[in-house]
Amino acid sequence: MNWIFKTGDYIKTENDGQRATITFEQKRNFTGKEGEDVLILEKRRSEWQFISHFSIVKIEVKNQEAENKEITISLALVKLFKEEKLLEDYIYSLRRITNYSYPIKHFSRKYSRLFDAEFEAIVEDKIYLKRTILGTILNAMHSEHQKAYINYVALESPELLTGKSDMDKALELLLQYLDFAVIKPAQYLKESVELLKNIVSDEEIEQIGFAEDIERQIIKSRQMLKPQVDLINQYLGELFQYNNEARGIRMLELEDNFKSKSLFKNSPLPITLK
Repeated sequence: MNWIFKTGDYIKTENDGQRATITFEQKRNFTGKEGEDVLILEKRRSEWQFISHFSIVKIEVKNQEAENKEITISLALVKLFKEEKLLEDYIYSLRRITNYSYPIKHFSRKYSRLFDAEFEAIVEDKIYLKRTILGTILNAMHSEHQKAYINYVALESPELLTGKSDMDKALELLLQYLDFAVIKPAQYLKESVELLKNIVSDEEIEQIGFAEDIERQIIKSRQMLKPQVDLINQYLGELFQYNNEARGIRMLELEDNFKSKSLFKNSPLPITLK
């Protein structure tokens, strides 16, 4: 078993940084063992990140019969991480995380257990790549698109909503959804503006927009056409990559991390609805 400890005044590091001691009290025993690995999670510049890797050298327990036991864990440094290892970069490879907008919520205690696949994801950057791609896109989507994608999954592959994990199927459905719900409508809107340019001037196009209630003419409710087309022109190339069959095939053919795949065998889709 491996462990994550959040920084706090219960962790003392020697001046040379090669040794550290963790001392705390709790009712239950600490189930860690000598030789197991510990990662230190610390908040730096407003972001939580893994800063170092230690090994457990010794565990001492005082007041065994008391209600609260005093536990002292002696650590030896294995490695200080030179590169940033932000918690945010590993959220789709850590089983306990289900709130992707506020992942530190799941580390409210001083320490947490780490499965081997999770430990390797952080230390060796062997992240669950397909789940990371899927989760990153889903949680970047507008809330209406999130709900629409869930509805699409419910129609096409409802078992994905019952805890059956199939990243290939979920990614395939996401690519399909992005194609018909995002990319194609964007193309149609762009092409419509090109046709309008044959009828009206550029100045007039800037005055064209959409509104749910044209009678009341509430300015905040208007969606002007030109700003949307400008965004489409800026990002359409990136959208096309999700519509490109070859890229989609390569994404689906990414090699799976067997340990991660097993760990997330019965897990929900990696999405936090907005």
